[in-house]
Amino acid sequence: MKQFVQKISENITRLVYTQKESIINDSWLIENAAVQKNNNYLASYETPFEVIDVQLIETPIVRYSTGDEAPVIETMKTVDGDRSFIKNLQPVAAGSAYKAILSIKLDADEAIYGLGQDELGIYNKRGTKQYLYQHNMITPMPFFISSKGYGVLIDCCSLIIFDDTQSAATITLDCVDQLDYYIITGSFDEIIAGYRELTGRAARLPVWAFGYIQSNETYRTQQVLVDVVKEYRARNIPLDIIVQDWKSWEGELWGNKVLDKMRYPKIQDAIAEIHSMHVHTMISVWPNMKEGGENHSEFAANNLLLGDYSTYDAFSEEARNLYWKQAAAELGEFDSWWCDSTEPFTAPDWCGSVKLSDEERYNLVGNEHRKYLGPKFANAYALMHTKGMFENQKRNYPGKPMLNLIRSGYAGIQKYGTVLWAGDASATWQE
Repeated sequence: MKQFVQKISENITRLVYTQKESIINDSWLIENAAVQKNNNYLASYETPFEVIDVQLIETPIVRYSTGDEAPVIETMKTVDGDRSFIKNLQPVAAGSAYKAILSIKLDADEAIYGLGQDELGIYNKRGTKQYLYQHNMITPMPFFISSKGYGVLIDCCSLIIFDDTQSAATITLDCVDQLDYYIITGSFDEIIAGYRELTGRAARLPVWAFGYIQSNETYRTQQVLVDVVKEYRARNIPLDIIVQDWKSWEGELWGNKVLDKMRYPKIQDAIAEIHSMHVHTMISVWPNMKEGGENHSEFAANNLLLGDYSTYDAFSEEARNLYWKQAAAELGEFDSWWCDSTEPFTAPDWCGSVKLSDEERYNLVGNEHRKYLGPKFANAYALMHTKGMFENQKRNYPGKPMLNLIRSGYAGIQKYGTVLWAGDASATWQE
């Protein structure tokens, strides 16, 4: 195993462990490719923590295919509506990569903050085991800050486990080509500035994004949208955004980005009336589409769906552009987006009568994302989905600010005009 150390800036250092002769600089998380490709290598570097062990364990990569068989499509009811799945997918060997394990010794009085959003309500992550995977109310971030004046950003899009329940803290990366991480030193402000330098500066949101946003499950007609705004103004209650949540499509065509014309006959007129009351609009869209709708048919015809035969392939630029074209054609009059269900393979853990253990949920949902997205990119769907929305809007509507409300995310997503929300919390008197 080889170690490479690069001095990126005064307070940012990159460390790479690899079984290859050179390092890989093709990253989805690091904004500035030139940063990675500098030749300022160091012979050694003293990390702010003790590195106890580094392991790169070769592991096979499996993708799923029907081979020479025609796909057998099965439709099932899920929390995301009727979804189609390819029943006869079979595992196929697709090369190999590595499971990476970094073991480090933290100081006894050291606090660790970050790693994203979870349901545990724990601020200091010391002494805990954190599963970093995409789920409703779980938004992983491969980044933490230490009370000792440093932060660590891990360049990895696979599933991750941070375990500080034993004598050493271990960080396990499920599937990578190399162990690649950045140490950023300084004050908290300087560390966050370094994080922005590496992953990209947050896009400036429109001023109205910081006001009150009104949503309901769900407004059924365009007239209801207008009437709600009128009532807010009549009562002199501040309002900046009104949200059209799901089921704006016709019938049961879940995820079809075409409005039901019986209920939304002239949405542009409704939006104009809402604008006249100085309120903006937001529309919910989904990455999965029900078979039988025109959106799904177009993706299927172009072979741009993932293996569930419902969700579009956000890792394909062609698919991202097609998704935008469909969304903008019918919904482009809306001022902002709500890209819902950006962790599209969580259905097996919804609506259970008993809450499973953290490890069981991680394996259940994580493996679904590994299966359909590939193990190297199991945490990256929301990042690529929002990238497509942002880049296409910037290209097609120059000057129109992006506001995209999403339920999951990953490092770097801030540069795509996103606002992350906590997810669908349980609606009981106890929670």
